[in-house]
Amino acid sequence: MSVTRNLPRPTRALLGIVLATAAIAGCGGGGAGTESAVNTHPATTTAISTTEAPATAPATVTAPTSAPIPEPTSTDAAPTTAADIDPHAEPTAFRGVSLVDQLVVRAAPDGAEVASLPAMTAFGTPTVVGVLDQTPGWVQVLVPVRPNDLTGWVREADVRLEPVDAEIHIDIATRTLRLSENGEPAGEWPIAVGRPDRPTPTGTYFITDKLATGDAGSVWGAHAFGISAYSDVLDEFIGGIGQIGIHGNNDPGSIGNDVSSGCIRLPNEVIDELIDRLPVGTPVHIA
Repeated sequence: MSVTRNLPRPTRALLGIVLATAAIAGCGGGGAGTESAVNTHPATTTAISTTEAPATAPATVTAPTSAPIPEPTSTDAAPTTAADIDPHAEPTAFRGVSLVDQLVVRAAPDGAEVASLPAMTAFGTPTVVGVLDQTPGWVQVLVPVRPNDLTGWVREADVRLEPVDAEIHIDIATRTLRLSENGEPAGEWPIAVGRPDRPTPTGTYFITDKLATGDAGSVWGAHAFGISAYSDVLDEFIGGIGQIGIHGNNDPGSIGNDVSSGCIRLPNEVIDELIDRLPVGTPVHIA
């Protein structure tokens, strides 16, 4: 039995520091000059995109030399197999937790390599991919590297499939974030989105990291989600890689406006609640 539910295409790591969070794009405060004033040297992730190398070159993500330890993912559960997944089951989606040092992503089963992901993200989170489909021996996944719409196939033996019961929908036009859990509405909140010259990218993504800044008064608030999206206009941001985040803020007046460099800002009390509520791998749909 294979997964027939396709997602639309297109815990917690207590950092105690702002350095790693600064690698997320669009996370500055509302004041002029706030973003550039942050002096950071975060762990970096690099990827070969279609504009940087020939189309045949695989994207490569380099793990940091050291990383904070996130809330561990259980490793003692039996791996999920194709026979275990019911396409009519209740879970909203499935995530694939990497079981190998380098998760090789291919254009097709046994096809050319398009990406290679280390066991940990740049923030020290066990690598997870979004599950799109499955065929015997292979899993089609959404890949958390540039370009934003990159998908591919990984060997079924290289990932542990786990259900995810939550889903985020972000509406840029109305500047709202809606959460559903177990297929039911579970909350709706106002947000800030990217400004016109640094827009929030649209598409289907997923949560890759759960971060704590250690400073509730920081420009990111106390908590942030890293997601698998990257800025369409920024290749880097204050020393980081242009990754999009969902995070708190130190400027409540920015909520409801298009003021960020691409990130999604939530009221602090909301992100503080959601950080422990939503697992890595939660789908994030932005339209």
